Amino acid sequence: MELKLLNAEEYEYYLESLNKLFSMTFEREIHPEYLRWRYLQNPSEDLLVAVAIENNEIVANYSASPCSIIFNGQTYKTALSMTTMTHPEYNGRGLFTKLADLLYLEMKKRGYSLIWGFPNNNSHGIFKSKLGWEDIYEIPTFKLELSKTRDILIEKTYTLELDNTFENFKAYPIRRKIQVEKSKEFYKWRYTNNPINEYFNCNLKYLEEYKANIVYKNFGDSVDIVEIEGESDEFKLILLQKLILELKDQGKRDINCWLNISGNLHNLLERIGFYNTSPITYFGGKNLGGNLEICNYKIWDISMGDSDVY
Repeated sequence: MELKLLNAEEYEYYLESLNKLFSMTFEREIHPEYLRWRYLQNPSEDLLVAVAIENNEIVANYSASPCSIIFNGQTYKTALSMTTMTHPEYNGRGLFTKLADLLYLEMKKRGYSLIWGFPNNNSHGIFKSKLGWEDIYEIPTFKLELSKTRDILIEKTYTLELDNTFENFKAYPIRRKIQVEKSKEFYKWRYTNNPINEYFNCNLKYLEEYKANIVYKNFGDSVDIVEIEGESDEFKLILLQKLILELKDQGKRDINCWLNISGNLHNLLERIGFYNTSPITYFGGKNLGGNLEICNYKIWDISMGDSDVY
């Protein structure tokens, strides 16, 4: 058995084997283009994929998706912990831990400060006990039941504009929190080019200027807000209220998002009926030699779009 890191050419060669391993491990099919999109078309152009190979087949894999984060004006190389899978016949051999050690060592060599992500119930304990991860928070789902919202009156000078290709992308002011660096290129890759989900980007215009945007996707009769940005919390609230009216007309049942409780926007949304509920998502990470104080969740600005699940 060979344990190694794949380059882009090797990843393309083993793509069919990776898709097959995914289906076998998780007992569900994966979109044939998903792994290529996530790992080979990522704007960072850095590949972080560790695998175990036997008889020219991938039998175990641990991958991470590179992304930069910004905190207090400084940019850090980090990666979102992603696909971890082992062929059922190879369970119990410690391959996950060995691949993680291989991957993290390479990440340190390449100057990565942090690996972070959202372990599920099955992997959370292993990440802590075997890989040295630290818990940052347990993120609740912030929900609004649309049937319980009150009538909303908003000035007609505020208008909504749909821009699913992000051609009119506007970079809003960076907050003094740890957040993923998101450019126009990033948004196009993450949402417009996503092979699995269809996303909608809704802009708020006021006097011909863009003031806020919300990216969301439909999930049955629910809506997941994966990004919410703007010049101020007030503009974000106005955009959300106008979107609520549209979604109610479409017969949607509820809206879900993630929102840090330490921010003023959380208070504003509570006042219109949002509340914390399940599912609750583990959020953690591991420093790889950087000096980030990651365990204070109050300084994080995390949205559903930062997870690979939404």
